[in-house]
Amino acid sequence: MWLVALLLVAVPQTSSLERQAYRAYQAQDWAAAVRLYESFHSSAPGTAATWDNLGVAHINLAQWQPAERALRKALELEPRHRWAYNHLGFVYREQGRHQQAVEMFRRQIQISPKDPYAYRNLAGTLILLGRVEEAERTAAQHEQRTYERGAVYIDMACHLNARNQPEQAGKYLDRAEEAGADRSLLAQERGHHYLTLGDHRRAEQQYIRLLEYKPYDPKVALRLGALYFHTGNLEKAGAAFERVLSL
Repeated sequence: MWLVALLLVAVPQTSSLERQAYRAYQAQDWAAAVRLYESFHSSAPGTAATWDNLGVAHINLAQWQPAERALRKALELEPRHRWAYNHLGFVYREQGRHQQAVEMFRRQIQISPKDPYAYRNLAGTLILLGRVEEAERTAAQHEQRTYERGAVYIDMACHLNARNQPEQAGKYLDRAEEAGADRSLLAQERGHHYLTLGDHRRAEQQYIRLLEYKPYDPKVALRLGALYFHTGNLEKAGAAFERVLSL
């Protein structure tokens, strides 16, 4: 599962190097974005937005310590930068520093109480801490503020599946479906759910459904091919991998 609203940042304004860095950032060329933003910051103080962008680029390269340093710099420059809190919370959560992540998402809510992403990320982190009732209250607050119905429950299920707790995860997937969650997101996480349960047939059905929703997404065909390969169906695996190459 990737970071919610990662690209919602301010547009840079000044130097040529900063513009190059931002173009790399928009293109999701994370290694180039890191190199260019670091070059820019070596000759200019930067802004909260440029340091936040650098932090996000590090996040996408799983470089947690440099990401934390960049995001803390963003907050030093702008203590009410809500996205820096969001991204720093993600960094902490990915390192298993869940209580610190909770604090960051709560700070984001204080600054922007109508922002659904803060509630969504907070609910997912609380479920990792086993604080189920608090997570469900936070999820309900997310549902009151978003058009992405049910997405928070898919996130909660994803975290539980990753922790090998499929029974509780299944409950949240059902809740996501009842809320009208995006069908492709639901199929993807149900596939993950059935793999956690060891039910390869149902996982296959979900990934085939996902491929119907996203026929031109190579990652979906790759996921299906990996499932076939794992279960020894080499003919179907080969066909899925050929589809990846054709996309």
